[in-house]
Amino acid sequence: MPKISSYTTTAPSLTDKLIGTDTTDNSATKNFTVSSVLELSNPNSFNLALESDTGNDSQLASAINTATTILLGGAKSGTGIALDSAGNITFSTEGKYYVQLLVNSGSINNNQSFDVKSIYFNSYKNNIEYGIAIQDSLALVTGQVPTTEGLSINIILNAAINDVLNFKFSVDDLIMGLRYQASTVGSARAAAIKIYKI
Repeated sequence: MPKISSYTTTAPSLTDKLIGTDTTDNSATKNFTVSSVLELSNPNSFNLALESDTGNDSQLASAINTATTILLGGAKSGTGIALDSAGNITFSTEGKYYVQLLVNSGSINNNQSFDVKSIYFNSYKNNIEYGIAIQDSLALVTGQVPTTEGLSINIILNAAINDVLNFKFSVDDLIMGLRYQASTVGSARAAAIKIYKI
């Protein structure tokens, strides 16, 4: 067999094959496509692993300044991930994940006075705070109908097998919470989640 340096050089295509060692298959020698190698090295390559179902329930805090787990609809299984009805997400495949929590937060009931009210969010991995808390404040007017705004809370998570992730919120007034809001162009869920394997 001639030396590798004696072969001509050409621009590769995505379907071209490279030779390599598969460490997950007893170090067998195998062919890998250029496209599969690029997918491994592309930090912007995301595969949707789980998306919560549509829910239509608003959620109130259990008490002032008390962490309440955010409910994300019914139980659902994804690729290497399971969501239970209590809002806990269990990982059965280790790796790096991009997690996007979408909430519709604000006042649930009519406001009785002019004031600024806050709602706080944080993520928990195995019951330990993961990341930093986020505060969302709204100026509420006396007699104003419920006021909400949509938020997207995003984290990068390095998960091990059996890690459990959940999100919690707390409020400084029981008027605040997560609100389902129906409209003619589409409904805003109180909370929803999308998880991508990176």
